[in-house]
Amino acid sequence: MYFDMEFEVKKIYEPTAEPTTVNTSTHQTAASNGVEVSELEANSPNVSSDFHLNDKDSQEITNEVKIGKNKRKRIRKKKEVTKVSMYSIKDLPKDDRPRERLERLGADKLSDIELLEVIIGRGYQGLTVGEMATNLLNYFKGNLVELCRAKLEDFENLGVGRVKAIELKAIVELCERRNKAKLPVNPKITNTEDAFELFFYDIANETSEKAYVALLNNSGYVVGVKKVSEGAIDRTLVDPRIVFQEAIVRNATGIILAHNHPAGSLTPSSCDDNLTRTIRDAGKLLHIQLYDHLILCPSSIDEKKYFSYIESGRMNNLD
Repeated sequence: MYFDMEFEVKKIYEPTAEPTTVNTSTHQTAASNGVEVSELEANSPNVSSDFHLNDKDSQEITNEVKIGKNKRKRIRKKKEVTKVSMYSIKDLPKDDRPRERLERLGADKLSDIELLEVIIGRGYQGLTVGEMATNLLNYFKGNLVELCRAKLEDFENLGVGRVKAIELKAIVELCERRNKAKLPVNPKITNTEDAFELFFYDIANETSEKAYVALLNNSGYVVGVKKVSEGAIDRTLVDPRIVFQEAIVRNATGIILAHNHPAGSLTPSSCDDNLTRTIRDAGKLLHIQLYDHLILCPSSIDEKKYFSYIESGRMNNLD
């Protein structure tokens, strides 16, 4: 709502005992502040020659006129944004619409940006759907792994509405579950890569440190996978009792420990070394062998970014 100048004028000024003319310094002060005299009078319809304005009062009314002008500009700008705030894919030439291209060519022929355009569906907050998809990929430097790790708030901060942000997270989760469904129910672990694939979908791209243990029988088949710890961004605490409690219940003869480094470093810390040593030595007393300890960091499954205590020879150098 525009500023009510009439109310402010009545509040500030009181009539003098005898009618006088308006002090010419008022107009001079207003002019020096970029306000035309005609505008000053127009915004103060009830101020007549029966009132006397001193310099202080003149400065106050000049400031109020400026505030009123700024408010009007903001209102006009807001209305303009509202008029152009929503764009639809239908605004694009028919041959360039990603949905039609997907239907005609197949999803595998579309770029990452076009697939995001199909999911987002329409523009929002003054951006076209193409601009929104491009902004998303640019923000995550084209890394789909990082995009899939994003939180709802991350999508919203990039201009994606709350509803679309929720839809994106739902699609990501379905993809994760589909990938997990490809794994055998009780896979056999024959090498480090098998172990890496077993843990990848649970911890590799998490934003906080988590630790899991895989329980193996005499033949090397997995009889269970259990989360044994969840910590902060840079550390997690693993209780050996929890690790071996599940192993004993499942009659496991061996275990593989794995945890993630969300920051992206694959270099083991001194805490990682101490944990590995503790689990290994405790397992010897219980006749449950620690086959390996893996460290994973954010990546795609094809990149296979992991550190293995066995492959590196570090396991045998912990004494």
